[in-house]
Amino acid sequence: MKKHILAVDESRAIRFLIQTIFKSNYRVTTAPDGLSAMYFLSKGNNPDIIIVDPELPDMPNWELVKNLQSSGLYGDIPVVVLTNGNAEEVKTKCDKYGVKVFFIKRSSRGVSGTGGFFWAKIIRGFRYLRKAFPRI
Repeated sequence: MKKHILAVDESRAIRFLIQTIFKSNYRVTTAPDGLSAMYFLSKGNNPDIIIVDPELPDMPNWELVKNLQSSGLYGDIPVVVLTNGNAEEVKTKCDKYGVKVFFIKRSSRGVSGTGGFFWAKIIRGFRYLRKAFPRI
């Protein structure tokens, strides 16, 4: 059975790209916002990893990440942050909330994250994630 990824991002393009890249090796479920993600989880779904943008319109200021990491039900699911934020600030918040891996949605030219360089980093990062999180 394929491992399960839950990807939460308000960008339809980002959700589509995550699903496209990982669907051959993973079962991928996407959610456009934090409430949809929490609803999905509340139905007994237990993904192996959650990829999340911590600045969602309905749950800004890392609210979804805080809820996941402090939850008795979901706190053991590895969370990967995927954001447009400043790398130093993101690292500080990841450390604060116990997130081990994050990616910045920018290509080498500073253009928003649909560039090939960005996705090559994500794919390399998932190779690392398999080692860091044996569950996936």
